[in-house]
Amino acid sequence: MSEKGLRTSKLRKVIIGGGACPERVIRDFHALGIEPLHAWGMTEMSPIGGVCTLTPEVAALPFEEQIPWRLRQGRTPCGVGLKLLSDDGHVVSHDGVTPGRLFVKGPAITSSDFKDERQLLNDEGYLETGDIATIDSQGFMRITDRAKDVIKSGGEWISSLDIEILSQVPAANVNRP
Repeated sequence: MSEKGLRTSKLRKVIIGGGACPERVIRDFHALGIEPLHAWGMTEMSPIGGVCTLTPEVAALPFEEQIPWRLRQGRTPCGVGLKLLSDDGHVVSHDGVTPGRLFVKGPAITSSDFKDERQLLNDEGYLETGDIATIDSQGFMRITDRAKDVIKSGGEWISSLDIEILSQVPAANVNRP
C-alpha cells in the first residue's frame, strides 16, 4: 500500500470480518501503523461472536510472534459462550489443536428465524454455527472450515482450506512416482 503513496494519518484500527483474514493483509496494515482486528460473528448472534483483541501477554510479544493469534477470529465478548462438540456429541477440549463443531450461546442469540417457529437452539441453549473450529486455553477461537465443506477421511477432518493451499504448490515441488 505504501508503494502506491497511500497515507493513513488518522486511521489507527480496522476491523476485518466476513472471512478469514489473510496474513498478508494483517502485515500490510501493520506496516502502515494500523492495527487490524480480526472479528467473527453471525446475524443470529446480533452479530459479534469474537474479536481478536490480544491478551496483555500476547500484546507484549514482538509483532512476528503475535501473528498466530492475530490470524484467529478472537475471543468472545462478555455474555457469549463457545462450545466445541465432536460428531458424536462429546465436548472437545480447548487445546487449540482439536477441531470440533462450533456452538454459541448468549442473551442476544436468536432462538428462531423470523416468521419460523422452529427452535434453533439445542437443549442447553446453544446454536450450531455450521463452522468447524479450535479454541485454545486462552479462549482464542480459530475457524478452520465450514462443516459442509470439510472432508472426513479415516476419522480425521481435513480442512478444505488446507487442500486449497496445497493445490497452489507448483507441480515442480511435488514428488511424482
